Amino acid sequence: MRRRRQTSSVRKQGLERKRPETVAQRSKRLVGKLIYRIPLPLQAARDSYLLIFGQLFLLLLLLGLGYYTYHYPELTHDHVSGLYAHLGSVTAKERLAERLLQGQLQHQFHRDKALDYLHESAAQGDPHSAYNLALARFKGLDQRLDRHRMDHYIKLAKEAGIHDAFHLYNACNNGRCNHIL
Repeated sequence: MRRRRQTSSVRKQGLERKRPETVAQRSKRLVGKLIYRIPLPLQAARDSYLLIFGQLFLLLLLLGLGYYTYHYPELTHDHVSGLYAHLGSVTAKERLAERLLQGQLQHQFHRDKALDYLHESAAQGDPHSAYNLALARFKGLDQRLDRHRMDHYIKLAKEAGIHDAFHLYNACNNGRCNHIL
């Protein structure tokens, strides 16, 4: 028994030979020391007032847009089409021009804007806009379009397969369009 006590006391004093440290043990020991050296904040920083007011503004804007969209869906559709037309969409220009010409908006300002949209989309090659623009010239709404351009737009619409453009093309070829010049 006495011998055992001596060996245990030798172990306590650290005189016994140590086992070599493995790579995993060493990396665990070093990483543990590094983690405890990183200073961590005790409390998270508060949001600034500018950020809070920005979030409130965006929330109120979203609620306002939702209210406007729910109660005025036709006007919302017109505004979205106007945005896409401003960005260059040919179909949006054509639909907005038709809405401005045939809809409830029958003012001179809207008619001029609709004809501008028709000119832009017809110049980009849209056959429906080309037909509508030629028809507007035929009815006397647009004086900017000359006879050669009108014939070109009618032919473009006819080649695209618009049925009414066939009748207008035949009428102009028979000399019935001469009175609009």
